[in-house]
Amino acid sequence: MRIINFIPALTLGLLISLSSNAQKKTENIDFSKLMKDIAITKASTHEIEAAIWMPTIYWEVVARDNPNFTTEVVEQIKSLVDDYVIVCYVKTKLNDNTLSFEPILGSALRKKLVLEFNEKSYKPLYYNDLPDDVQKIKDILEPMFSKMLGELGSGMNVLFFEVKDREGNNLIDPSKNGSFSLKYEESLITYNLPLPSLCEDKICKTDDVIFPGNYVFCPFHGTKLEVVKE
Repeated sequence: MRIINFIPALTLGLLISLSSNAQKKTENIDFSKLMKDIAITKASTHEIEAAIWMPTIYWEVVARDNPNFTTEVVEQIKSLVDDYVIVCYVKTKLNDNTLSFEPILGSALRKKLVLEFNEKSYKPLYYNDLPDDVQKIKDILEPMFSKMLGELGSGMNVLFFEVKDREGNNLIDPSKNGSFSLKYEESLITYNLPLPSLCEDKICKTDDVIFPGNYVFCPFHGTKLEVVKE
């Protein structure tokens, strides 16, 4: 069976939910917390902007909760998405005449949207340059967004970026320190890494307060935090 046949099931979870870091095992990652980390919305009286980053770990966690996915299928999915930074993005602006938010068309959006990482800018890849199976991810996701999220979903664009080193490895790792941003004109949506949901919680030994795993120092005492041990 072709791997792309599994993509609708993998996306179902998404559409329903809307330095010294110890990474959690996949089976211990809370899906709702992961969604909170990867889905970012910015809204004002005149604009709404939303982005959902889909790193490889997202697909692994969704597959984990579906008994129909074998280890072999999960590895096939990873091989399909691992080379790309996949972002679902929409930006709408208020129409002063109709008083409704209208999404910016994908063709216009692509001219201005860039991914910024390590002082470099990356443009989204052209659809026709993507392998057939990768194209089908976009072909399946975008109509699903439109059906589930209405007018906002109808403007959602599934975008693929290549941010690689000289060996062809994806440079953006959700479990490692760093950050990247999506920039449209003067607007920025920034992902600070590592994602908290992927890290073991940490504790301040001064007062035993628990902090997200991506914290390094206690913001109140300045002491270095330690990984919480069972």
